[in-house]
Amino acid sequence: MQAEDRTRLHVGVTGSGSDAVVLSGGPGCVHYLEHDDIAPRGMRACYALDHPSRVRAVVGVAGHGLHKDRTWSQTYEALKHTEPKIDIDWNPMVHQALSESFVEWIHGSDLLRRLADCRVPMTIVAAEHDIRPSWPLRQLAALVKQGVFVEVSGVPYDLWSTHPEVWVDVVTNACIAPADQRL
Repeated sequence: MQAEDRTRLHVGVTGSGSDAVVLSGGPGCVHYLEHDDIAPRGMRACYALDHPSRVRAVVGVAGHGLHKDRTWSQTYEALKHTEPKIDIDWNPMVHQALSESFVEWIHGSDLLRRLADCRVPMTIVAAEHDIRPSWPLRQLAALVKQGVFVEVSGVPYDLWSTHPEVWVDVVTNACIAPADQRL
């Protein structure tokens, strides 16, 4: 698939049922969530562009938050050696592009206003044993009108790999939760 700016994107389809757009980020690999065994139940996970006007809800799992904070980074750097080693195909060019795009996005002068005004329900999920501090995710959930913060007990950051059954339950439940329960 090609985006409007001619950037080539990978689009994969897995699962069955209603559509759920799944965008993977951090590790610099866009394919690691494309497996039937971790697709949200009753949904088809498509890897594609995000179309905000068509979004019923956003579910963010083990994200970064809206910051470039030194204390957060120091905590991560000091503890990253304690994380389980997950074998994924890491691409430094993809990682660099994601990092540059993220920095550009968080520097947008209207980002916080647009998030605060956004009416799309958002569930922001953190893993209890993620070595990265969760305060940025808590802030994001508090900022959005229909934001909810959820901490998943007993799992690390890479729960999609270490605890796939928990990943499926969390993502499925967050995707199917009625919007009126998020108010």
